[in-house]
Amino acid sequence: MNIFLVYLLKVNIALSIIFILYLLLFRNNTQFRSKRFFLLGLCAFSLIYPFVSVPIENPVPFLQNINYVEEMDESYFDNANTVNFAEETAKMPKIDLSHIILYLYLAVILVLFVRFIIQWIGLSKLIGKGTPTD
Repeated sequence: MNIFLVYLLKVNIALSIIFILYLLLFRNNTQFRSKRFFLLGLCAFSLIYPFVSVPIENPVPFLQNINYVEEMDESYFDNANTVNFAEETAKMPKIDLSHIILYLYLAVILVLFVRFIIQWIGLSKLIGKGTPTD
């Protein structure tokens, strides 16, 4: 699931950057054929781009060798409390960042879908009230 979220993030970033380029280059352009090819290329590039990986030659070594050690006094721990705490944490569901991002993404999709349905209903009512012309 995490790989899919990274893919979606890369696609959205590519679409955003290239759409900004589209606005800058083709805002006042009246050549619709060039616009069409650019938009088709935009879609193809944004779907293929996340599969291209760029290897990093020199990873940052100082981030890999960090050991977090925290010293505590033995009086801090109480045997009865640590057993209960361990049992309670084992029962709690683990929340992962990828799950939070996925649920947030699904919530945005749901809101936009509901908005689309409401606009569609409004448009169909507006069309129904109108009179056809020849």
